[in-house]
Amino acid sequence: MKNLLLILSLTFSIIIIGSPKSAQAFYGKQSHKATLTFKGKLEVESDLDPESIKEEIEIQTSFLLGTFQSESFAKEFGSKGVVGEDQKITNIKIKHLPEKDKDLVTYHFEAETLFNKNAFGRKKTIRVPIKLPINPEEIYSHGIVGNSNKCTDKTYNSEGDFFYFWDPDQKGCPLKDDKKHILRIKGTLKKLKKTKRTYPAYEKLFGDNENGDTTRIDLFYGYIESNAPRNLHHYLKQTLSVLDPDASIENVDDAIISAYEIGDFLEGKGFEISRRTLFGKLTRRQEKMLEKKGLELDHRPSTKEGLTPGEKRTYTKTFDSGKEIEVNIIIAHSDLQDNNKKESTLFKNMFEDALENADIIDYEGHSGLGGNLDLNALYGERDIFNPDKYQIIFINGCHSYSYFKNIFMDRKNHPQNLDLILSGLSTLSDDATNNTKAFLKYFINPDRKKKPTYQTILNAIERSNNKENGTYLTSVFGDINNF
Repeated sequence: MKNLLLILSLTFSIIIIGSPKSAQAFYGKQSHKATLTFKGKLEVESDLDPESIKEEIEIQTSFLLGTFQSESFAKEFGSKGVVGEDQKITNIKIKHLPEKDKDLVTYHFEAETLFNKNAFGRKKTIRVPIKLPINPEEIYSHGIVGNSNKCTDKTYNSEGDFFYFWDPDQKGCPLKDDKKHILRIKGTLKKLKKTKRTYPAYEKLFGDNENGDTTRIDLFYGYIESNAPRNLHHYLKQTLSVLDPDASIENVDDAIISAYEIGDFLEGKGFEISRRTLFGKLTRRQEKMLEKKGLELDHRPSTKEGLTPGEKRTYTKTFDSGKEIEVNIIIAHSDLQDNNKKESTLFKNMFEDALENADIIDYEGHSGLGGNLDLNALYGERDIFNPDKYQIIFINGCHSYSYFKNIFMDRKNHPQNLDLILSGLSTLSDDATNNTKAFLKYFINPDRKKKPTYQTILNAIERSNNKENGTYLTSVFGDINNF
């Protein structure tokens, strides 16, 4: 009879960015960064090699993303949270279970997380409920009732999405209160320090940041809805609806609505639109139909980026000091898989240009479970950043903290020249306009004498959320580098 076959210790996904001090730099109005620790266990097939065991643990702990954002967790704990990319697995032990012909794996888990500050109160350390599948390979089947899984989202019901949407204690789930298939334990959260008074590097943003006297801000709006424009004709019909105060915008994609609202905001601040480029294909018949609706095109649309529709609008303003602010609004499909399928390079190429040349970038759109802004998948190993250029990047997509903090810092190669503003929880598109305004207003006047702190900026973004939507645990990372 096999007993303790193997004891090994593995450490993975330990990513140190810059100095330990800079790696810890963080501020969020409603969020606390905390170290999560717990002792986990899972069942796996017998005699797996160490690399396969590591993969099984990674699969199991990926379910923390779903656990911490589930309604049953929020009801039990009082608020939602999110686990980050910085994780460490140690003290892995394996014991054979002859009655099941499986191996029991135990391990120690440690990770960086974000949680609502209300969960801590005045305490520095608190306990948090952990719910994980004991056998990740089999757990999906235990939630099926009839033709659907009752332990996950009604729309996103597939096994591939299960880790993200699962809630084993939601109403109707056969796993509710189950301890046979669900590991139910308590973890420990230890609160980490926040920065108190930090600033963007304004002298770089509004100085010669390799753009001369021009500060360049690129705003990206990725399509949100299932009724995203099918072609350029459909896209322009949606823009006409946005521009017509009497027209319904019920069938207009939220990205188009938000982008055009920000255009109005800029014009209200004295900016003028200097360039407009449309992407996609229009037939002569479609052009004539649009002309009858009052739309006349100054230039032929560009098809060099493929046929997926989109638009780039450039707004500029010159200030008394002679400095100029240029704001580019890019509306494009940001779904990586769909763009690859349709051979559309609009978002990919525009985003690469921004990463190299823009001073400030704001992305409003889907994270695609980490896929849409996966720099490695988009650009391979080639250099896409100017490491000597200081930048602020705001990624306002679902769980952007869980997907993009490390890859952007790593690829920048000079993390002291990058401040990242990321969301911890799922974001809603009806806050995109207000979030952008709350962020953007501090960077569109280089002559402004009083320069706000990151604490002021993040507080404004937090307050801009619709009350019913609550917090997204939006936070800035890397701000201590700017002292």
